[in-house]
Amino acid sequence: MVRVDDYLSGHSKYLVGLDQFCNVRLKTENIELSSLPCEQCPKSIRLFLARFLIATKGDEDHAIQGLRAHLNWYQEMQVTKLVDLSHKEALGCAKLHKHRDQSTQCDDTRYVYGKDKKGHHVVYSRASVKQVKKIIKNHSVEDCINYHIWLNENLFQRIDKEGVNSQITCVIDLKGLYATSLSSEVLSFYRKQVHVDQNHYPERIYKIILINAPFVFSFIWNLIKKWLDPSTVNKISVCKCQRTNCQNSCLYKHIPEDQVPTDFGGKGKPLFKTNLLANYLSRLKTEESKLPSSPPQRQ
Repeated sequence: MVRVDDYLSGHSKYLVGLDQFCNVRLKTENIELSSLPCEQCPKSIRLFLARFLIATKGDEDHAIQGLRAHLNWYQEMQVTKLVDLSHKEALGCAKLHKHRDQSTQCDDTRYVYGKDKKGHHVVYSRASVKQVKKIIKNHSVEDCINYHIWLNENLFQRIDKEGVNSQITCVIDLKGLYATSLSSEVLSFYRKQVHVDQNHYPERIYKIILINAPFVFSFIWNLIKKWLDPSTVNKISVCKCQRTNCQNSCLYKHIPEDQVPTDFGGKGKPLFKTNLLANYLSRLKTEESKLPSSPPQRQ
């Protein structure tokens, strides 16, 4: 299990001036964090700011630029209001009442299941371009990006509450990916998604494992790699072999066998709708809403 202190000590060379950055530099630069959910917890603020410093390799000026851009984006996107929506509202599924196949058009292909060997939550995904095309067709790229932000915010806020470093490991199945299926709209969505993740959720990814990479992926990878920061590229492992034993060997380097679902060749349990990331987060939101906001006062 990777604790916050272990995570920070592992990047100590970039955090020599972290305390001064938190207590002095932000005031000097008139940066106000009151709109962010982490503002209520000093430890969360410290970790939030540390991520920007780590992402910029300790360059405080670049970290300040990133923070300003993030805070402006947070207000413009009305992220605080977005988080309070249901996942279907975030994706705009209410617009689809005229469509018969509403449930399919509002479904996602991301699942949360188990933890890797370092204790990070694992998100499994199938790069179903066909599904992405269907969703974009009935919504818009903007709706899909809003939905992605909703997933990120709710997932990381809940993992943060566990008191461990809230990075995640992602496993993406590329089976069925073809270059001809990547339309300009699909590429636009993926590019904007990468931009959101790199600029507004720095240091949230621990590892990305790509399995079942088809031959054509080399061409696609050369395109996508241009959008990525070098530090992100270094976190990505590509398993080109499509044999089950090869895939397992790629996954088991980072994830215990019993933490890999059977759908991805592991010895865990099969994935169900309850494992869908949106359903998992919605269930937690519902459970939290039933909890008392504050402990009862003594009489």
